[in-house]
Amino acid sequence: MKNDRSVKFNKLYDCLFCLILAVFPFVKIRLGYDFIDSGYSIINYMNFFRFKSGALLFTYLSNFTGYLFTLLPYGNTLLGIRFYSTLLVSFTLLVCYLVLSRRYSKVMVFAGVVTAFFLTPGPYVVLYNYLTYLFIAIAVCLIDKALNNEKDICFLCAGIVLGLNVFVRISNLVFAILIVPIVVYLALQKEKKSVIVKKIVICISGFLAGVLSVIIMICITYGGHVFEEMFDSLTSLSESGTGYAFSDMLLTLPSEILFYGKWLGLIAVTILGAFAISLLNVHYKRNAIINTATALISVAMILFILRRMSYWGIFTIHDYTDIESVHFFVLLSVIISIFVSVFTVCSGKIDKDDKFWVVTMLALIMVIPLGTNTGMIAYQGNMFWILPTTFGMMFKSAVDRKKTIKDVIFSERMPVYISVILLLTVTVFQSTMFYLNFVYANPAPGELSEKYDGGVLNGIYSVPGLNDIVKEAEDYVKKASLNGSEVITWGDIPLMGFVLDMPTAFSTGWPDLTSFSEDTFVKELSTMDKPVIIVNRWFSGGDPLNPEVWQYSKKAEFLSDFMNDNDYRLSFENDKFRVYLAD
Repeated sequence: MKNDRSVKFNKLYDCLFCLILAVFPFVKIRLGYDFIDSGYSIINYMNFFRFKSGALLFTYLSNFTGYLFTLLPYGNTLLGIRFYSTLLVSFTLLVCYLVLSRRYSKVMVFAGVVTAFFLTPGPYVVLYNYLTYLFIAIAVCLIDKALNNEKDICFLCAGIVLGLNVFVRISNLVFAILIVPIVVYLALQKEKKSVIVKKIVICISGFLAGVLSVIIMICITYGGHVFEEMFDSLTSLSESGTGYAFSDMLLTLPSEILFYGKWLGLIAVTILGAFAISLLNVHYKRNAIINTATALISVAMILFILRRMSYWGIFTIHDYTDIESVHFFVLLSVIISIFVSVFTVCSGKIDKDDKFWVVTMLALIMVIPLGTNTGMIAYQGNMFWILPTTFGMMFKSAVDRKKTIKDVIFSERMPVYISVILLLTVTVFQSTMFYLNFVYANPAPGELSEKYDGGVLNGIYSVPGLNDIVKEAEDYVKKASLNGSEVITWGDIPLMGFVLDMPTAFSTGWPDLTSFSEDTFVKELSTMDKPVIIVNRWFSGGDPLNPEVWQYSKKAEFLSDFMNDNDYRLSFENDKFRVYLAD
């Protein structure tokens, strides 16, 4: 009877938690719009067959998926493409929860998945991020299923998914490291070397099949010559000084630890000091009062340190509208995850499945920042496996039903458990506040009160006044019959090409982006036939026809010269945009 009740509660938990995880990502789907990242991605999707730049191969499958979304009902609107992109996020959360909840506490896994989701900064339409997370989730799920059911087809499919993931974002090649946990797991089972080699060969064969299938698609679509351009773009990108150098990416975690070193050191000394005192007490006096007091003093010290950090602006408890407001707690989560992994392995009370998840988690922590110049933001958006595994593993390690309350109080580990639980609790609180107050590149949700009516932004809420500014530009373009004309959007506003239904004149919707090389910029600009030019006046700081104002970059100078040589004149302006037409 008791087992039947337990089964019913587990099913109830699964239904409730899955419903929440499926719905949560859609809560803020109507809030705000950014002119930069969302616009850049959408322009790439809309021009999937038109753009033939080798650089776009870095994110080929992301762009292709986005292109497919644009063909679906309402996929040519921001709200529609957001809806389809958010479905991928929901699916990612569900996969992580359903896989890990079979092994660890459902409540702890759910808390970890929700915390990871709350930390994600968005926007979800940037598919090379969120499709990556989904492919990782599916690959790990298939590997887990393969190891538990010993089905070769799952190894093959896991390899195919990891291979396809390479062309979701070219730097995802590093996630091939997820094959390592397979070796560890099979070795722990003391499988024959021939069996291990067979499984790995199957997985690698699937990986190569996934990669080759996309290469064939690219060759059919663009021709093989674009790969030469892709490698040239990779080389120039790593040398561009934009943070894509391998050394910069590899040192992401160490550099962040050094940056917060003083505060992390104080927290570590507090926990280790409490552990040392508790260890001496347990071995010599076994005094419950001393042990409890040590734990409470450790908690008080950590709270004091966090309060001082807040006072000195290391993190905020008042303003969560900045994407960096939770960076310290993301770093703290990663460090705690490493600590819990090492502690779990060293405790000796760990089975082969736990070791698989430890290796998987550490592998992800190692490679997440590789291939991106976003630093800790890379971790911030990709904790879907790491946090729930940490929560579940720690709970499993701390809770032993055979122990009595007395055993727990006398345990020398109690101050460590209490301190780490406190840090994770504060992390959960900070992530929750971040989710409630953050909308990418927008003010807090409460300030987004004005709904856009009509056009591709229909139904999206923004700050009062901004919709009117965008609407003025949209009305002008329609009145001047410029829809469908080629356009150069300059000043971090690639979204406007999508809003105004104007194809971009460059092979990118964001020509002022640093990683878009000057040589390509000049080459493409020289072949253009007087496109419409729309400038973000907040970005440019002045009139682009005045070279003295625009001499802040070589590309800006080239554009200014191009406009003067072709007799461009100001045709429209409002509080944000200037539209220039050639005579």
